[in-house]
Amino acid sequence: MSDKRIETKSLADINEKIQEIYTYLPKELFRDDKAPRTKDGKPNKGMILTAAVSHLLDLQSQVDVFNREEIELMVRLEELQKQEKQKFGKNIVDTSQINFENTSAEIALGAIGVGPLAGQLAASPGPSPFNNTSNEAVGGIDPLSLPSETFP
Repeated sequence: MSDKRIETKSLADINEKIQEIYTYLPKELFRDDKAPRTKDGKPNKGMILTAAVSHLLDLQSQVDVFNREEIELMVRLEELQKQEKQKFGKNIVDTSQINFENTSAEIALGAIGVGPLAGQLAASPGPSPFNNTSNEAVGGIDPLSLPSETFP
């Protein structure tokens, strides 16, 4: 294969992947009527790549916010467990299935081989209360059914 044909094929592959990226991006990222477009009215490659980077950064920011909230909730849950044990002499809500060591994002990324848990979870992620898709409550107890004095 000549260098020219290899380069043309490579460029075609790149263009195809950029168009694929475009299909995954929210269309509201391209609502700017003043932005230059291709002949068929679609955003040009530069716009697509810029929007993709911006969207990924926004998604990462959202993940960071959710991680902070999740950590705050886990700390609060541990505090409530201590109060519960002091008040009732035992824990009423079973939280033994909750992984207090890692956030759900770390667990999910580890399951696909990314992040600090990649080596540990990629081979065998196992069940996680964070990806429970059933309607069952974690630990088998529905916190809404407990007496209101259980939770201050």
